[in-house]
Amino acid sequence: MTPCQLDGTPSTIKYESDGGPGLVRCRELLQQAGAPAMDLQRLIGWLFFNLLIGNHDSHAKNLSILQTDDGPRLAPFYDLMSTTLYSGLSRRFAFRIAGEDRPGWIERPHLESLARSMRFQPRYFIQQGLELAEHMPAAVDRTLETLGEVARPGTEHTLLERLQQRLTGNCRKLAARWSADPG
Repeated sequence: MTPCQLDGTPSTIKYESDGGPGLVRCRELLQQAGAPAMDLQRLIGWLFFNLLIGNHDSHAKNLSILQTDDGPRLAPFYDLMSTTLYSGLSRRFAFRIAGEDRPGWIERPHLESLARSMRFQPRYFIQQGLELAEHMPAAVDRTLETLGEVARPGTEHTLLERLQQRLTGNCRKLAARWSADPG
């Protein structure tokens, strides 16, 4: 079941800008469904991961709840791709973060406001994103090294290089925005 289904929202209304569930509502729906605190923490990681990889199409229908023997659990994440590598796709994030849906404009005060709205401690919330941004470049390098061994020369290698540059740049730029103290 997705947050859209739990919210009674038609599957065609999956983006917050169209009236679909926002991040605050997704958290509420997960909690109401009985998802454990660990899954609410995973939701934070999912948000930051999508921002860092440039997946602007990470909408509420890309979250699902599984009914397991241990109760409801947030399903493994799927549809994770860097949409910013493709021209013609939206440059706006699927969710608003304190009213802002342009990823390059999201700063620490936006994240602090979202954290409070989602009932997380702002420092903890932001730290999750900063830690992911710190560790992601090494993981990207390792992954692309492995993929580079099987990628065909030419277009595939070029795409891998562009992806590596984009993700590494996003980690650096976004982390700087998120850690900057506006005061």
